[in-house]
Amino acid sequence: MKRQLDNDLNKVYEAFNKDNDRLRESLMVSLPDRLPARTTHIRKFIGDTIMKSRITKIAAAAVIIAVLLSITFLDKAGAPAYAIEQTIKAYDGIRYLYVYFYSWTASNLAKEAWIQYDENGDVEKIRANLYNQGGKNKHAEMVWSEGITLIWRRHENTLEIDERGDFTPVMLDFAKSIDPREAIEYAYENQEKGRCQIEIEEGSNENEPIRITARYPAGGYSVAKSLPPMNDVLVVDPITKLVIRKEVYRVYEDHVELCGVYKDYNTRSFDPNIFDIEKETSDDTIRVVHYDVDDGNKVGIGEGSLSPEEADHVLITEFFNALIAKDYSRAGLLFGGMPPDEVKDRFGEIKIVDLVSIGDRVKSGDGLPSYYPCIVEIEENGRISQWQPRVHIGKVTPHNIKRRWINAVF
Repeated sequence: MKRQLDNDLNKVYEAFNKDNDRLRESLMVSLPDRLPARTTHIRKFIGDTIMKSRITKIAAAAVIIAVLLSITFLDKAGAPAYAIEQTIKAYDGIRYLYVYFYSWTASNLAKEAWIQYDENGDVEKIRANLYNQGGKNKHAEMVWSEGITLIWRRHENTLEIDERGDFTPVMLDFAKSIDPREAIEYAYENQEKGRCQIEIEEGSNENEPIRITARYPAGGYSVAKSLPPMNDVLVVDPITKLVIRKEVYRVYEDHVELCGVYKDYNTRSFDPNIFDIEKETSDDTIRVVHYDVDDGNKVGIGEGSLSPEEADHVLITEFFNALIAKDYSRAGLLFGGMPPDEVKDRFGEIKIVDLVSIGDRVKSGDGLPSYYPCIVEIEENGRISQWQPRVHIGKVTPHNIKRRWINAVF
């Protein structure tokens, strides 16, 4: 056995051509660069101690091989283990986030979002593009800033402007749901409370992503209490410690189903004009404004015992009568709370003589929201002509009292 070991060491030594200097230089080059602090002492040990000692060259080779093997194991074992706090800290100071969402369970569903944060890490601006969805949000692009939300529905060519802040909680919850920081902190907090189990799987090498799996019980995932057990899998870049991908799974008794993937996470700055959605609309885009009013019970009219269609006819009639009387305060309240000065700027130059007729409601289609076609007589330069506006009605239920108001006239 000893003879075989001696033969093996002799072969190692022969590979370096029995040259002390070449042996030493080759071994120096082979030391890992990843551990500079550690290898500094080892290089000195090899150069000054082993190679210049009086021990046999074969013994020296044996010692050196043992040293190099120890470095290999130390390199692997000495690397610090990943901790969630590293990713949380990696996001400090990041001001921008872009992400794209693709759903496997509904392949026609996609979302794209841009978020800008202030210096404290709070959400400052949000843009969300919703593609190929059902209902009135078939294709909606939404921007939130300073409590005001703009919703542009391309298929209807309408721009909805929420000044009341009704959409603010929705937009902030949306931003929270896609922010990897929030996902990690949410999982971390719930694990502390025993409501979530976190598993961390590091890659087999330093370049392979880290996978953080947060396992939630039924009803424990976010605010959706009706959901089955869910898994969030966050894929982390091992170098930057930033999340590069988020996978969402539903967990059933016999299988796990991939629901969707947040991907293309990007934290580089983007064009600030992405939030100026009004520049992307056209002159003929219909603008629907939800005004911020002190008392919603004063806006529009109550349905009372009337049917929705009957209430709409009363509303439209009162609105045009208020314009005829130049009562812009009353007209503004009927128009969802539009300020009197704005009503005057928009309708003051139109001299309305009479409301001739209100047609039956036309359901949404042809790229327009539902509306009532009206015929109104107007006077211009001493001549009477007909104006045929389309009136769009909105509805709300403050304090369980159904009220209806005019949303748009186009």
